[in-house]
Amino acid sequence: MRVAPEPGELLLPKTQASAFFGTPLTTYLVGAGIDSLVVTGCTTSGCVRASVVDACALNFKSIVPSDAVYDRSPTSHAVNLFDIASKYGDVMPTRAAIERLRALADERTKDRST
Repeated sequence: MRVAPEPGELLLPKTQASAFFGTPLTTYLVGAGIDSLVVTGCTTSGCVRASVVDACALNFKSIVPSDAVYDRSPTSHAVNLFDIASKYGDVMPTRAAIERLRALADERTKDRST
């Protein structure tokens, strides 16, 4: 399966580990009123961790689906997920993340209808 952006999706080429460093990502997120992120990708100990740490420093909430990130070393992967969960964001399986996001969407729908 190939992964490719959909028409109209934002592309932010990056040259450093964090998705925030040297990109307009923060400006885009703030402008769109986004306060929470789901961070996936490779590698857990590099780009994923750097992006989550920067997101936390910028006051964004992050979810890292543990089965949607990867590292070359299983030990490094596990240690970094533990550290991210301890300090910077929520770590959970993809299924749990989807359930949490659906519950939040349902809450927002209820709040808007009352």
